[in-house]
Amino acid sequence: MSTFLGRWRGLALAVLMTIAVVGALGEGSARAQSSVAEGRARAIVEAFSSGQPQALEQAARANYSAAALARRTPEQRAATLQQIFSGLGALQIVNITTTGDSVTVSAHGARGGDGVFTFTLGAAPERRIESLGIQTTGVQATAAQRTDNPYAPYVFLIGDWDTQTPGTAMEGSIHQTFRWGPSNSYIQYTIHNSTRGQTTEQLHQDGMMIFNAATHTLEFLFVHEPGSFGLEKGTLHTEPDGSLVRETTAVEGDGTINHFRQTFRRTGANTAVTTLMRQNADGTWAPNFAGADNLVMTRRTT
Repeated sequence: MSTFLGRWRGLALAVLMTIAVVGALGEGSARAQSSVAEGRARAIVEAFSSGQPQALEQAARANYSAAALARRTPEQRAATLQQIFSGLGALQIVNITTTGDSVTVSAHGARGGDGVFTFTLGAAPERRIESLGIQTTGVQATAAQRTDNPYAPYVFLIGDWDTQTPGTAMEGSIHQTFRWGPSNSYIQYTIHNSTRGQTTEQLHQDGMMIFNAATHTLEFLFVHEPGSFGLEKGTLHTEPDGSLVRETTAVEGDGTINHFRQTFRRTGANTAVTTLMRQNADGTWAPNFAGADNLVMTRRTT
């Protein structure tokens, strides 16, 4: 009897030790995956802290998934870096937390503000970054954010926006991008379109909007449908209610002239409504296409 009990106890002890070892191995694997994820997140935040577009692009290529890399161009990533660095400056990481497939990095900026970087990671073992959202608080006023700066009413537009007609099946998608020129001296405005069911975007127009101190408006000149010799020129001004109005004269490659009017109205921190109207021969205005009188803009967070 004692021999049986001794063998039973020995077997039970061996099973417990096996469970403990397996558990430790599982915990070790989880910790390793967490370390990989946090390392990728830290690399991106440190690149933002450098203020160098080349550093961010290198870090993105080393740590983003292929899908995440394709979602934005290097120029768009550089514009986001410029926006964050101009407000926060160099960053000091104060906390990193991992929850499932999400890593959150809290950082304090040299200019007094704080940033929260929320990363979504892909599957093990690579755990590459699939998306990134950034929130900032307490950011000091930069040259572009000063209330006495002529660009102040337009600051909320800076970034990338997906534009859609609510409740209507559009023939494609519209991607609007606003980014600062050197030293926030002008705003570059780019529009990409894609046809329904396709992910490849085609450049629709690109150009700059710059403040004219004589007229107190932004004047712009865009290439329209690059390669067509078309152009758009006009002004962008603010209305008393805070909405923005872009008055456009479009000249086609064959010399045909049309007039358009686009409005922007902010509805939230990351949402806005825009309209795009075409002037008819009799002087009246009508939507440029179905639903163009009510287009919802949503800011991209990656």
